[in-house]
Amino acid sequence: AIAGDEVRALMAALGADLLDFTRRGAAALHGGIADSANWSVSETAAAVDTLGHGAMVAAFSGAGPELTLRAQLKLPDLPAADFPLPPAEALSLGLSILKNTDPLWHSSFPAIR
Repeated sequence: AIAGDEVRALMAALGADLLDFTRRGAAALHGGIADSANWSVSETAAAVDTLGHGAMVAAFSGAGPELTLRAQLKLPDLPAADFPLPPAEALSLGLSILKNTDPLWHSSFPAIR
């Protein structure tokens, strides 16, 4: 169970839209990271940017080192971290999230849908 103060802390850290997406739709896209069940609220909030960054790098890495480097130059400067999915699965997850959160922008990627 999660307490009200934990929900408020996550809402402050993630924003209402991301928290709502996480609560209502994210589980259908990916089962989560097993170890995350033991994370505190602050560890969970802190992991979001690192995991998102890792997902983006993993997704682009399937397109080769040149595109990966270009993408990394556009991403925030965060510590490198291993992402728990291979490139094709990271790309699929990213596109699924985009389809659920911003269908109009997702429609801009017809070749990889």
